[in-house]
Amino acid sequence: MSLPVVIICLAYLIMDPFKVVYDYDIYCAPGSPSYISINRSMVSQKMFDKYHDFYHWNSYVFGGSRSLYFRHDIWQPYLDDTCSITHMDGFNESLYSVYHKIKYINGKTPIDNALLCIDEDLLYKTVNELEPLSCITPDLDPNFSYFEQQTFYLSAFMRKPLVAIAYTYYRLSGKVKP
Repeated sequence: MSLPVVIICLAYLIMDPFKVVYDYDIYCAPGSPSYISINRSMVSQKMFDKYHDFYHWNSYVFGGSRSLYFRHDIWQPYLDDTCSITHMDGFNESLYSVYHKIKYINGKTPIDNALLCIDEDLLYKTVNELEPLSCITPDLDPNFSYFEQQTFYLSAFMRKPLVAIAYTYYRLSGKVKP
């Protein structure tokens, strides 16, 4: 393996640009910029795993990024006062992803209410979309191992060396180059 490849691999492991190598309490800090978009589908599932025992969610909003317009405070008046709501959305969400999220959640806790936001794109996608912003985690997809996930994201980071270099520069200096 050449030295530049080793350096990029180390940078990927140390910086975790897609936030898939390590576990985080907060994936997107409020008010801080995110120069590499992360997978919302993965984040919603990780947040479910981390905080479900605390919040005891029983009501879920599923769908693509458009589902974010269905805010909790708008839906809550139509539900029982004991309902606790969370979003299980994903960028460019697929029907495959929604199915596996519902199956995953229902295997851990009952789903009392579900708001499914359907758009045309969601209905056409019936496989795990292997794109950095939309693939689902190995916890949800029995056909996608943790090793495959890591090699997939590493290859996405390496595919555009200038992005990897610019992101590394930003992480080391705190400055964004034009």
